[in-house]
Amino acid sequence: FRAFVEQRKHQKSQGRQVGPMTLFFGGRYSKTEYYYRDEFEAYEQEGIVKCCNAWSRDVAGKKVYVQHKIKEEEDSIWEQLGRPGSRGYFFLCGSKQPEKDV
Repeated sequence: FRAFVEQRKHQKSQGRQVGPMTLFFGGRYSKTEYYYRDEFEAYEQEGIVKCCNAWSRDVAGKKVYVQHKIKEEEDSIWEQLGRPGSRGYFFLCGSKQPEKDV
């Protein structure tokens, strides 16, 4: 997925218009599992990608999972994937048997 983001950055730097992109990423602890944090935060500031991260163990007593972040973004997901005429794409990475809630 990182390569998709890098390609979009290159396209944008060449003056091409790029549409919205949202990354849902989950793990237990952000300090140890937020791979390429600096890169993705920079891409987000540049408007290349919106990062919706879910960390299930960062806050004691409050487990946040990817499905919670998807629910928070349901309107924008509908705009990109469900609305008639939408042209978005959906990629699911991770376990070959994702959680049923995702």
